[in-house]
Amino acid sequence: MPVFVTDGPDIPEHLLQAQEEGRLVFFCGPGVAVPAGLPDTRGLINKLYRTLDTTRTPVEQQAFRNRQFDAVLELLERRHPGQRHAVREALAAVLKPRWRKRGATDTHRALLQLATDREGTTRLVTSNVDHVFRRVIARDKLAVPELVAPQLPLPRPDRWHGLVYLHGLLEQQETQFNRLVLSSGDFGLAYLGERWAARFVSELLRHFTVCFIGYELHDPLLRYLMDALAADEAPAAQRSGAWVLASYREGTRERVELEWQSRGFAPLLYPLPRGRRRHEALYGTLQAWAASYRDGVRSRRMVIAQHAVAPPLTASRADHAVGRVLWALGDGEAARHFADLNPVPPLAWLEPLSAALFEARDLPGRGPGSRLTTRVRSVSACCTVPRRPRWVPG
Repeated sequence: MPVFVTDGPDIPEHLLQAQEEGRLVFFCGPGVAVPAGLPDTRGLINKLYRTLDTTRTPVEQQAFRNRQFDAVLELLERRHPGQRHAVREALAAVLKPRWRKRGATDTHRALLQLATDREGTTRLVTSNVDHVFRRVIARDKLAVPELVAPQLPLPRPDRWHGLVYLHGLLEQQETQFNRLVLSSGDFGLAYLGERWAARFVSELLRHFTVCFIGYELHDPLLRYLMDALAADEAPAAQRSGAWVLASYREGTRERVELEWQSRGFAPLLYPLPRGRRRHEALYGTLQAWAASYRDGVRSRRMVIAQHAVAPPLTASRADHAVGRVLWALGDGEAARHFADLNPVPPLAWLEPLSAALFEARDLPGRGPGSRLTTRVRSVSACCTVPRRPRWVPG
């Protein structure tokens, strides 16, 4: 599986293929906006209390310790003198990006690039209510419609083009304040009562592979989403895969992996160094992935030129070089470049290039006559040393 940056998550080849074919949708959470100077969910609550010049009551503190941040916000809105409107006005002050911060919008730009297919159709979802995506779209003059909840499209390949703000978009109008999904009451209405958010995500998972980014295990959205999907009438077998890019601390990888799996996600994990809170491996991976996608065949040829000239350390696709080369060979032009290498690739590449290492889900065309099978045979042939004729004494 390819690793784009040091200590970054391994991205499976079939996920890369789904992205290139427009079948992968990125679902963006609070962590995506951290490079722009915005807080994660816990930090947002803390800043909100400071802005309102208040402290948590014992009940609010208990909910905060339990990481029930949506409940904390619900309790705060009920007791604050200005109630809901005052709290959400303060929220607007807290969610002001630091535009001059280095790399503030790089991750958002990368996600917009990855979410746009070769025909120019963009499919991207965010539960964030800030304006960072809007800023990038305006500055780069992108033709990406904004689709703001609760008026949501039907998330099907032939009916959806745009950026979905699943929890609303922060505006100054009173009506927009009331449409934001932030407190436990908002979540209950969107996912369990009126269920418009739950229906959107359920339909999304039926038609696309979805990769969640910028979420933690205890984010409110994931809790409500799991409850809503459990109550969904559609069988789970009808849904496509739900992946998540997530971090772990030293010594916790196995536990974190099991926790994500118990919530129905396939985790793609990366280590978060001790003492650090910034997820540089995540942001670097997204930006490198976007650059690779943007460069197309040229990027694949560069991968082959970099890795195929030396023998792989192992035949396993988990090996960094093997995973990258197998991904690159998914393109016909890149495969021909591999076959035309001079000098020819080392014989050690024969084993990882064998068709047995390709799973059915990795093959866009399957069977002995498929394009990729033929492609693998052709590139394997270039590694084979011609057999010399046997000498027979005269």
